[in-house]
Amino acid sequence: MSTQLLCLENTYNYSFTAKITKAGIFNETPYIILDQTMFYPQGGGQPSDIGTIESDGNIFEVSKCQIIEDKCYHF
Repeated sequence: MSTQLLCLENTYNYSFTAKITKAGIFNETPYIILDQTMFYPQGGGQPSDIGTIESDGNIFEVSKCQIIEDKCYHF
């Protein structure tokens, strides 16, 4: 997988630095792919985490995190 899932290493870490490795539109929904994330992706009967990502003073809402073709998408 291209995104390191920090949520599996330390569930209480709420602040980290990540790099955007890709951004685009998937099924008419904007997404980003990060090099690492604290968001738990949907799977195993569990819903994905939701929340916000802050970058340069901007706040972006994440409504879903999902692994698609071995990449972790943040919608």
